[in-house]
Amino acid sequence: MLEQFTTRVVDGLCESGLAAREDAEIYQFGLEAVLLKTFHLLTMLTVGFLVGMVLQTMLFIIFFSFLRVYAGGFHAKTKTGCWMISWAMTAAVLLGVKACPPVRWISPVGVAVCSAVIAALAPLGCDSKPLDAAETRHYRKTVLILVAVYAALSSVLFWTNWSFQISFLIFLSELTVSASLILRKLQLQFAFRFGKY
Repeated sequence: MLEQFTTRVVDGLCESGLAAREDAEIYQFGLEAVLLKTFHLLTMLTVGFLVGMVLQTMLFIIFFSFLRVYAGGFHAKTKTGCWMISWAMTAAVLLGVKACPPVRWISPVGVAVCSAVIAALAPLGCDSKPLDAAETRHYRKTVLILVAVYAALSSVLFWTNWSFQISFLIFLSELTVSASLILRKLQLQFAFRFGKY
């Protein structure tokens, strides 16, 4: 359905002269990516709205997305699977924030553990976007900077007692990225062991 829609839009752009026919695949890919990301974002914000936590949802998306882009990790094989994982993950994080008592040490300890996992495993590319050596170096450096910034921010929030919730959201964003990296590592080991790579 999405593919049919983007094909029609790109065909219209090509026929009107706004896009070159030889670049139609690139435009279609880009349009699909933008629409899917918008749909994911709207779904996550809808979940946040339904549980009365739109601000927390936005903060989680920011913390998670910055790290996930460079760390990589597990990717669902289908667009529907990706969408389902996104909204389920958001719902689980928000329910975790609501249910967890404000025990101050959870966030800095959790961030320290997750930072170590991320630093050890990241970056991990996916089948559709393997990383070359230069990308791996660049992404790894960026990931290390991000986990250092997250750890510093979490520490400041811990010592100043300013916001348990923001600190906890940083921890949960790192936790979800860590889980994604572990799943991808297991997926790669399984595929290698059984001759899929």
